Amino acid sequence: MQRSLKPVLIALGAVVLIAYAIFTSKDPLPQEESPQNERPAFMDKSSLPNPSDSSPQPKQTSVLIDVKGAVKNPGIYEMKPDARVADAVKRAGGFLAEADPNLVNLAQKVQDEMVIHIVKKGEEQVLPQLASTSGSKTGGQGESGGKVDINSADEAALQSLSGIGPSKAQAIIRHREENGPFADISSITDVSGIGQKTFENLQDQIEVR
Repeated sequence: MQRSLKPVLIALGAVVLIAYAIFTSKDPLPQEESPQNERPAFMDKSSLPNPSDSSPQPKQTSVLIDVKGAVKNPGIYEMKPDARVADAVKRAGGFLAEADPNLVNLAQKVQDEMVIHIVKKGEEQVLPQLASTSGSKTGGQGESGGKVDINSADEAALQSLSGIGPSKAQAIIRHREENGPFADISSITDVSGIGQKTFENLQDQIEVR
């Protein structure tokens, strides 16, 4: 009986070994990658829009001014934006012998559509040194009821105001050159040396355009 079972056991063992070998030889099933394990795709930062990358505004390279009066060659001249009135007078050939340079601020910066009028000695200054950008409004006394435009009047025109002498006139010009034009006539009190009382005395004599 034992001899008859031995071949059966041997055959059964062989079947088990063969089945085990077949099972272990198979590749394990691939594990599905969870979405959490997926690596994010690389993003090229250079392709993103740069908020600070904006096209620069074109810079003004020249201005046109009109030089009139007691100069050798009156006319319209093209100047650099950082030029001064003295440069404009020089471009126009310089002062005539009868010119009165004391009535013009030679240190003032030129502006586009500016009118520089050099008067003769003893001549009334009927035209402004600086005109507004419209070309029809004056920068001193004249067309608008005798009021002085504090945004464009020269030193001589400013000194015609009540309580404004040479030092305060220079302070007004210096203030607008450093801080820009006055927003309204009351802004003149921002100038050092000009208080509320001075403003009340001259508020009917000034304007801004």
